[in-house]
Amino acid sequence: MIIFLIAALSINLSKGLGEGKAVKLLSKLEYKIRTFKEQVGGFVEFNFLKLARQADRSFLLQVWECLWGWVRYGLLPKSYYNYRMYEDKAPLRKKVKSFVTDNIYFSKLGQVNLRNNVVLSNKWIFHNYFDKYPVALPKCWGYFHKNGGVWKDTGEIFGFEDLPDIFKRMDGHKVVIKPIRGSSGARIVVADVCNEGNDVSLLISGKKVPLTEFAKNFKKIHYIIEDRLLQHDDLNAIYPHAVNSVRINTLYDTRDVKLWGAIIKLGTHGAEIDNWGKGSLCVGIDMESGRLSTGSYDINFSQKIIAPISFHPDTQVKFEGVLLPYWQELKDAVRQAAKVAPILPYIAWDVAITPEGPCIIEGNGRSDLSMVQVHGGLRNQEAIDWWRQFGIRI
Repeated sequence: MIIFLIAALSINLSKGLGEGKAVKLLSKLEYKIRTFKEQVGGFVEFNFLKLARQADRSFLLQVWECLWGWVRYGLLPKSYYNYRMYEDKAPLRKKVKSFVTDNIYFSKLGQVNLRNNVVLSNKWIFHNYFDKYPVALPKCWGYFHKNGGVWKDTGEIFGFEDLPDIFKRMDGHKVVIKPIRGSSGARIVVADVCNEGNDVSLLISGKKVPLTEFAKNFKKIHYIIEDRLLQHDDLNAIYPHAVNSVRINTLYDTRDVKLWGAIIKLGTHGAEIDNWGKGSLCVGIDMESGRLSTGSYDINFSQKIIAPISFHPDTQVKFEGVLLPYWQELKDAVRQAAKVAPILPYIAWDVAITPEGPCIIEGNGRSDLSMVQVHGGLRNQEAIDWWRQFGIRI
């Protein structure tokens, strides 16, 4: 119904405003509808009663602060608990002041990239854009879809029936198979490609899956395939099963690149993907030195209040105080990458630290800031002034 209404509105607007202005207006409308649904979903699905009983604060006061925080400031209850606001006895207006609230980052920040965000939201376009510049990226093998795909190195187009021969080219490689669109690690598969005579299979989580069976996924969703990166030994020592990536934000107005907060995601419980919403830890990083602080789980995942963590729960290795390798090089790498994409003023980068240095995995144009703000709010005067030049109030 909503799609029908937008289509009808598009026809009428294009007659009155001109096609360019109509497309821009409708893009903003679609964006606002989508972000509103996400926020309502986040509010309704949150298990407030379970968390409120665990906090050392008046139950009624928590109810009031969560409701007023949402109505007045656009702060979702999950962020109220992720940011541990229940511990602070100050008035809510003071506690909220240093944070970019959920309503702002859901519905406003992404607008700064709106018409060009496809460069970030489509992983195939992302590779083809940034591969033209001196930006370190994982090797991308190609684009795979229901009719076959494209081999990236040569631009060769192949049919679906050619997939066994195409996959033989990746024999012996550990690869990451990603939907070209998507977020939060959804549908990402890490696999070893195995060629045994004429049979090709994928080893996924210790289980051998015939290519003919797995390839059915390409009929439903379009994917890219990348080489799985090797991470630095210092990070393997903390958690070896996932590539523990740094999330770091850049703000670029074609004059200067500002770094706007950073954390590292540490996988847990044998997971090969470092997804905070599914159990990974997000660990604070001192922006100047690259030294790690404590880690936190997403309250939506843990469903319980847990004190900040200094030791990895699987390996028992202490990460608090650890100095990240190649930290200055990582900051330089995202600054350089931001400069070659002036059409994208705001990018949240995911960066791996390999034995050879930083390697950019992907960029996000509409990032969930809550995992970074767990370690301190990002709303300060410098950020307020930067966003204001784009007509956005944070």
